[in-house]
Amino acid sequence: MTWPNSVTVVSLSDYDKVQGFYEKTPFAREPDVLRQQIEQGLVVAIFCQRQIVAAGFLDSFTGVTALIAGIFTLPSYRGRGYALKVVQALVHLCLSAHKLSVLYADNPVALRVYRRAGFSPLARELQLWQARW
Repeated sequence: MTWPNSVTVVSLSDYDKVQGFYEKTPFAREPDVLRQQIEQGLVVAIFCQRQIVAAGFLDSFTGVTALIAGIFTLPSYRGRGYALKVVQALVHLCLSAHKLSVLYADNPVALRVYRRAGFSPLARELQLWQARW
């Protein structure tokens, strides 16, 4: 898997932008947790005109798995494939670290993105998904 174009691993210099982005989403992060995730290289984003328009992060990056979470695209930027690129970048990070990518999903729109990224359900009642390559 190759790194998707236009996706960047976020650096601490963009912390305020990432924090502001996630404050507008259902995935608000504790400041210390977000800072630690950025320091570990676990947050990716797509920037347009110096503004974050789509982002995601890896949570629970321990053991053999990493949980893909916080996938969000600003409403005015949806329908451009940005969420798919963010997911692909996070899967790339997982593969590079020899971790298994998993995620929880119940949103029908998100499920279509995850299927296009290669995910399939492990158990419907858990809504836990896994990418298999």
